[in-house]
Amino acid sequence: MPVSTIEIWKNALARVGASVRDIALDGKSEEVRQCQIAWPIARISSLAAIPWNFARARAVLAPMPDAPLWGFAYQYPLPSDCHRVLTVKDQNLYPWKVEGGNILSDNGPALYITYLKDVTDPALFDPLFAEYVTLQLATRLATPLSSSTQKKESIKSDLAEMTAIASAVNGYESSAEDFVESDVLLARWS
Repeated sequence: MPVSTIEIWKNALARVGASVRDIALDGKSEEVRQCQIAWPIARISSLAAIPWNFARARAVLAPMPDAPLWGFAYQYPLPSDCHRVLTVKDQNLYPWKVEGGNILSDNGPALYITYLKDVTDPALFDPLFAEYVTLQLATRLATPLSSSTQKKESIKSDLAEMTAIASAVNGYESSAEDFVESDVLLARWS
């Protein structure tokens, strides 16, 4: 069932014991003002915290005209909606690293990646992500809207539990990745 930003905000406010009456995006109440401040970073950090399947994307990157100054043969610009690179095709054969908004690698000339993209439309959120970001937002709202440190600690505990649940469920939605034996590992164990 799709959710809205307002529903997430209302749930987060309820978690901290704040008023959720007639909340609207008008920014007139202190509760709404605090949600407007905390929402962007809560959403972005929640997306980056777990490799959510609903936020995964694939891309084929073309190299930039100039190679890095040293260490790698190619550099590729990250997609504009990329929060975190998850995998690079043939990553066991070619080292890579993210540096300054680019991926550096000897793998080329095209680079195949999977990454976590920025999902801004709450209607596209996985239900577990909606709950996770609600708890993340509630932890950020607890200090300015509640004088109870006990409430904030309770929300943090719920967030830790939700992290474990969401990570496990997210892992169920794909097959296990094959383990590729490298010459280094084989030499170490022989």
